[in-house]
Amino acid sequence: MMINKPEVNPGRESESFNVVILGGSYAGIAAALTLLALKDGKPMPLASYGNFAPLKNCPRMHNLRITVLDERDGFFHTIGTPLAHVSSESASHMWKSYAGFSKLRRSDVDIIQGSVSGVDLNSKRFIYSSDDGSRKTIQYDFLLISTGIRRQWPVVPRFCHRAAYLADASIYANRIMASKEKGLVVIEGGVEFSGKIKMHHPKTRLLSNEPLPDEFKSRALELLKEEGVEVILCERPTITALPDQTSRIETNHAKQMNAGHVFWATSQKAPSTGFLPKSLLREDGSIMVDAQVIGHHLSFGHIYATGDVTERHSIRIGGGAMVEGSVAAVNIYSSLMATRDIGFPLVLERCPQVYRLPRMALSIGKNIVCYQGENAPVETGQKLGELCFGQDLGWQKMLNTLGLEDYEEQL
Repeated sequence: MMINKPEVNPGRESESFNVVILGGSYAGIAAALTLLALKDGKPMPLASYGNFAPLKNCPRMHNLRITVLDERDGFFHTIGTPLAHVSSESASHMWKSYAGFSKLRRSDVDIIQGSVSGVDLNSKRFIYSSDDGSRKTIQYDFLLISTGIRRQWPVVPRFCHRAAYLADASIYANRIMASKEKGLVVIEGGVEFSGKIKMHHPKTRLLSNEPLPDEFKSRALELLKEEGVEVILCERPTITALPDQTSRIETNHAKQMNAGHVFWATSQKAPSTGFLPKSLLREDGSIMVDAQVIGHHLSFGHIYATGDVTERHSIRIGGGAMVEGSVAAVNIYSSLMATRDIGFPLVLERCPQVYRLPRMALSIGKNIVCYQGENAPVETGQKLGELCFGQDLGWQKMLNTLGLEDYEEQL
């Protein structure tokens, strides 16, 4: 606890600071809300997931501004894609417009829809293309990069506006509905997709060659079969479109089947970092960061990165990205305080290592298979599914954790 207020650095007390967050998904929104809580002197979301004692009762920064740049006009629950693309009723629920969250409708928060095209590390400026196509430049004091991994449809939406996404998702859901009598084939590890599709449409097959831990894999296989999904493993399919709008699928072991619709549950993916200098990146495009302090770049103290854009080998989960975003925000706030106030102790928080351990939970129909890593047992059960995911693959639970329960769609 801080007893005496630190001496203010001359000339910086009235200076305005701008923290720019590139990317508004799990990590980015968690970071923005954490910064706002610190500025307002209120409890932080996810505060129980780290040791934030150095910031307890710290001075408030009334001159802090937060800018969020995102290609979409809303917060999309990527984890909920299996429901969004097989049920038009769920699609609307999975995309929340930023303007609908009361906690983000503030004069000190700018949420800009656009795509970043370049960053000047020396002048602390970034260039972006706005939604209307014009190119603009914004100055920042600290930059948090949480642009995530770029994936392809149908794993993620292919439109950046909610209205266009809803229309597209509805068309896709109707296409699946129209194909249900002729069967559906889900290709490449789409366990959750096939489970949710099976709840709505009975004739579903899953082709998968994705390796999983033995017990976890066997439990997932059992649950899929219990849902009535025919599972074909270790096969590489060839798809031929037929004149009647159906498809013929042939595997490398000469198995053939016809389907009314083929659903590719995998896509090429790469970190969304093409706007950054190569000096910040690894060969795979991920951002090099301090292995101990979350998101902190070793060469540029004003740059942080968190979420899927960082170099890591763990399974990527939304909850882990939220924790990382919150910790990165705490470190940015500490750095800002040290910049403004002479004698403020700069302590950079480390991300709890538990969120870097291999973990996975799969929702299969109304059931779940859960693996917490290392010595934890593999668990299954419908009650566990309700506890972990609720009725919407964890979306409302995540919103509640972030304090975003108050939402009203803006017309």
